[in-house]
Amino acid sequence: MVSQYTETQKVNISDPSGRLGLQSFNFPYTPNISVSSSTNYATYDLTHTNLQQMAFQSGNNPEISLTAPIIVRNEDEANSVISGSRFFRAAMKMGFGENDPLRGLPPPIMRFNAYGVYTNVPVLIREFVWNFDADTDYLETSGGISVPVVSTFVVGLITTYGTKNVRQNFTLRDYANGNLNDKGYI
Repeated sequence: MVSQYTETQKVNISDPSGRLGLQSFNFPYTPNISVSSSTNYATYDLTHTNLQQMAFQSGNNPEISLTAPIIVRNEDEANSVISGSRFFRAAMKMGFGENDPLRGLPPPIMRFNAYGVYTNVPVLIREFVWNFDADTDYLETSGGISVPVVSTFVVGLITTYGTKNVRQNFTLRDYANGNLNDKGYI
């Protein structure tokens, strides 16, 4: 039986670098997706005024939070979920150790896709939580690992864009008109 976690889904996170072994993790059950954008303003305190003046300083990279139901119905899906948990944890680590040919490389830049609204968005994995609820059954794999049949993945992402890419491709007009969506800008 093929695991639905290995089939391409409308919501997925992939590793184009190929350094993590697993190429992507697919979310077959609709996750809650929250995108947060914010801006920084500097304040100017003028003498003898009641209110401060604000000046635009910078925009922050949008952050994405996924809360995804994880349902395991068979051993193939259990193994896919275990691999997915390793995929997310590994995506937060740099290459390290004397015998690691990738030592010194920072965590890979991943790609986030969801429903065509978010296309090929460059992200870093900032947080990964796998919630094991107390009131669920477990499926034991042939490797002796017990996996909850119902659990939750919470994945925190932060977008990241190269300076050269932003300088050469970003214009406010293109962004506002949605012309940069296919280039990963959200």
